[in-house]
Amino acid sequence: MIGEIEGIGIKKSRNKYKTVDNYVIIYVVQRNGRKHEILVDLEDYDKIKDYRWHVNYFKGSDSFYAKTTIYKGVVNGKFKYEAPNLSDFIIERKDN
Repeated sequence: MIGEIEGIGIKKSRNKYKTVDNYVIIYVVQRNGRKHEILVDLEDYDKIKDYRWHVNYFKGSDSFYAKTTIYKGVVNGKFKYEAPNLSDFIIERKDN
């Protein structure tokens, strides 16, 4: 079923998604219309569900990485953001 996991709808996750067996497919559409699917284990979904996910292309590795942007407040009069990778959320890296 698209858009529903244990009562959490599309507005909450901000990305469309679909559950398949024991994993979740998160759908991402770039501004240019290119579509991507991000696969996440169902057991990890709670860690990442409240964020809007997008993809960044890295030319050096010729690959895409799922990222989110988190507003951290104002520091020295400037807005501060972090842009961690999806893998950082799943393995709970301490440096993010």
